[in-house]
Amino acid sequence: MAKTGSLALTDMVDGSDPIISKKNHVAALDSSLCIGSVVIDSETSCSDPLQWARAAAELQCSHLEEVRGMVKTFTECKEVVLEGVSLTVAHVAAVARRLEVRVVLDIAVAKTRVDKSSNWVLSKIMKGSDIYGVTTGFGATSHRRTQQGVELQKELIRCLVSWLLNLIQLLLHTMAQT
Repeated sequence: MAKTGSLALTDMVDGSDPIISKKNHVAALDSSLCIGSVVIDSETSCSDPLQWARAAAELQCSHLEEVRGMVKTFTECKEVVLEGVSLTVAHVAAVARRLEVRVVLDIAVAKTRVDKSSNWVLSKIMKGSDIYGVTTGFGATSHRRTQQGVELQKELIRCLVSWLLNLIQLLLHTMAQT
């Protein structure tokens, strides 16, 4: 067992993937979803794709302290950098509610992550896996499968653009009447 702060890395009894545990809270780590990794000590590291270790560390404070931190982030935030890891509810609220908050895309990180995601989707498609909205329908039609993923994605984009244009047209019409 290797320790990291108050977290402990242990092997599961059945020999499957390692877990990180804290008291009675256990989060299984799935290496197939690997986005990042956490170093447990100089000899041990394991995947932490959904940032479970960071989330567990953030849960060490009281709910009141967590809310205070969110309010502070919301009120003091001047810029939100989108890089795929650090976005919080407070950041989203600040962007939505405070016009002066700037949003910056870290293009290099975003491109790397989009490429990695795209390669993952392509590899799953090549293996014949079902991927919601890519090789399956959406919502009530998600049980339907297709081999025409590119065409399905084009139709999804057309549908979304059509919806967006109708919304803009409705907003412009409403504004013209006021």
